Amino acid sequence: MSSNKHDTKIDLLKFVDHWIGIQICGLLSILERISNPGRTMRLQAPLKGQPRLIVINKFFGLGSILLSSNLVRSIKSKYPNTKIVFLTFKENAKLLNLLGTVDEIRVIDTSNPIKLIGSVFSNLFYFSFHKPDVTLDLEFLSKFSTMMAYLSGAKWRVGFYLNEFWRHPLINVPVYFNYTKHILDIYSLCAAAIGIDLKAALPHPLVLSPSVRQSVEDFWKGQKISKEDVLLSVNLNASDLAYCRRWPLEKFAAVINTMLANRKDFKVVLTGAPNEKEYVAQIFPFLNEGIRNRVIDISGQLTLEQFIAALERFDAFLTNDSGPFHFAQVQRTPMVSIWGAGLPELYGHYGKPKAWQRVIYKRWPCSPCLYIYRTTAGYFCGQKAPCLDGINSVEVIAAIEEVIKCRKAGQIER
Repeated sequence: MSSNKHDTKIDLLKFVDHWIGIQICGLLSILERISNPGRTMRLQAPLKGQPRLIVINKFFGLGSILLSSNLVRSIKSKYPNTKIVFLTFKENAKLLNLLGTVDEIRVIDTSNPIKLIGSVFSNLFYFSFHKPDVTLDLEFLSKFSTMMAYLSGAKWRVGFYLNEFWRHPLINVPVYFNYTKHILDIYSLCAAAIGIDLKAALPHPLVLSPSVRQSVEDFWKGQKISKEDVLLSVNLNASDLAYCRRWPLEKFAAVINTMLANRKDFKVVLTGAPNEKEYVAQIFPFLNEGIRNRVIDISGQLTLEQFIAALERFDAFLTNDSGPFHFAQVQRTPMVSIWGAGLPELYGHYGKPKAWQRVIYKRWPCSPCLYIYRTTAGYFCGQKAPCLDGINSVEVIAAIEEVIKCRKAGQIER
């Protein structure tokens, strides 16, 4: 699938969520005000005993879902007899199955309008029979997620506070979304709203089966990559949530050209999902002919589990602000990350970056712009992204060399 198709899909979802979602949520807000004039807001849901069913809503961002796993585990630890259902987009189900933290995954299928509508009503039908005690809405500005939380029929609807007419009455246990804190700290506030004391921490590395690890070892052999090779993995991509997070291809190429020219023991592995293969291939015209045989494009060739296993082999991982960043962080991979539209303090490394973690971020006056839902990321610069264009290859190369030294010195904390 091309980037243009992805752009069309995400733009359509945003359009529908805003212009149709605001009408539906506005109507539901009026009905809630009329039917429940004495409603009260609670800072903590007064749960008695073990809730029978808790539903968690999270639709956007594989990285955010991964980082929410400690929150989900804390719910299961506090309420072991409670059934936990996770409502998300269909494409996120693979990760949730891998995490194994919830009892049931229910999906919204956005592949076409008929399936979208059908899956919405299927889930509402499910909720009407199972009546959740709590819904925990982990989306901040999505009207669709707010609507699904309200229509679930849950007595206690936990969600991020937003003083908007369409949202305010539909959430009765508000949580402060503090932009100055890391998302893991914010998830701890969500836990507190249902009576759980969760200490914010990075999730433990994902445990993979021996068969997955062996399949990756066999894959490296097929690619003629030996244990002696120093591997620099490069993620050129960012999801369709905001393509303006991608550092320019010619700048990535400058890094690769220089490093492979100077280090004969280096090989570069280009990663990506199947739908990113076309974009990844566009870097090769920028690469010097003499080094192209040491640049290996594996985009679309690994499953999610295999990619996670592959992260442990990389001596350094160079990435944009995107989902693979979060997987690399959780797996404790030596990494250099490049930020522009996003904010590393909110979604980057938890706590101060370690010696084997380097963050490159120029703090442009209009950055971050990714979290402004009413505009497209990159709107204020006309998609020119000076916050990324101002990052040069020299500082990126220096950062990569530093994290590789840490890797060789055995300074990585697993």
